[in-house]
Amino acid sequence: MASFCSDCIVIGAGIIGCSSAYQLAKKGCKTLLLEQFRLPHTRGSSHGQSRILRYAHPEPIMVDMVRESFQMWQQLEKEAETKIFRQTGMLLIDSESPPHESNEWDKVFANCDIPHEYLNSKEMCARYRGIEFQGNYKVTLEKMAGVLAAGKALVCYQNLLLKHGGKILDGEKVLDIIPGRKVTVKTTHGTYIAKSLILTPGPWASQLLLPLGLKLPLTVERINTCYWHEKVQGTFLKFPVFADVTVRDPVNAERHTVVYGLPSDEYPGLMKVCLHHGAAIADPDSRDRRENGNMEDVDILSRYIRHHFPGLDDLPHIVEPCLYTNTPDHVPIIDKHPVFPNIVFACGMSGAGFKFAPVYGKILTQLILGEHVDYDLSAFRYNRFNEPGGGTMSKL
Repeated sequence: MASFCSDCIVIGAGIIGCSSAYQLAKKGCKTLLLEQFRLPHTRGSSHGQSRILRYAHPEPIMVDMVRESFQMWQQLEKEAETKIFRQTGMLLIDSESPPHESNEWDKVFANCDIPHEYLNSKEMCARYRGIEFQGNYKVTLEKMAGVLAAGKALVCYQNLLLKHGGKILDGEKVLDIIPGRKVTVKTTHGTYIAKSLILTPGPWASQLLLPLGLKLPLTVERINTCYWHEKVQGTFLKFPVFADVTVRDPVNAERHTVVYGLPSDEYPGLMKVCLHHGAAIADPDSRDRRENGNMEDVDILSRYIRHHFPGLDDLPHIVEPCLYTNTPDHVPIIDKHPVFPNIVFACGMSGAGFKFAPVYGKILTQLILGEHVDYDLSAFRYNRFNEPGGGTMSKL
């Protein structure tokens, strides 16, 4: 006999699973949120205390989504009576364009009406102490961007889910999913039946979707989240978040990767500066094995800190692992199961899903309830990689 029957089960209590479960419960659905680890935990992609929230994105649909996400984060703050977002501005550091030419980001800011200001490297270094950027850089200050308190956001969603009558069961690893007119989920501690199922399993997506007949081109990366000690405490406390898109990709020198950073308010006196790139691992459960402890990205960051952030020590004070789940085009997969319409799933957030969590949760809720979806999901379909020209959206 089933331990619990519900309208919908959500598997995975990361930020998108929590958002989805909360929005279902708020609509009056009897909702069960399952999580394999004890909460809170640091095994997946949603832990930690800070994420960047920004408008700028090369794809107009993503700008529209994050614009709505900003509004939904504000609504969450009001409902939870908790401050989640701090506006800091964001420095987008790019190479200087040739005279009379605009780059991709110029068009984004102009076309999407995002409040911004242009700086050259000299002006940036004069405004913000502790940094050094010599040469031809074009810097765009996105004024409305800032920092999301990630851990607080998770707790807010979880508490509100419970307030609206939902249920959370943690420490329950999924062993089997049996699809049908109703979905049966077997875990290490029980059996649960629901009319529908939302899968938001993060790095464990392939393990849960493959038995359901979905083989997706997902790659899991271990990311080293690094915190660097201020030489003078408080130097970077009010620093903007930043993303430097001029850094060479360590795997392919002809491509660029991104170094990003956040102010020193997560840990006192420590600034978060990370590489948006890591080492691929075969199994998310093996994240901390010795052979998966590649520190090449930390070496790249140390050189970057020495060159551009003389106000920081060039050896990280704290290194915390995090997992990215990437698609080939670095765009998430959000879709219905092709055979079982009462199963929907979201995965492959590619290290950029947190800021979109309110909207992604809304979309998953609309899909599972058969409601009109507010966005064209063509670019997010799971089968796009099997189509000619599939996977063309930008990854930043």
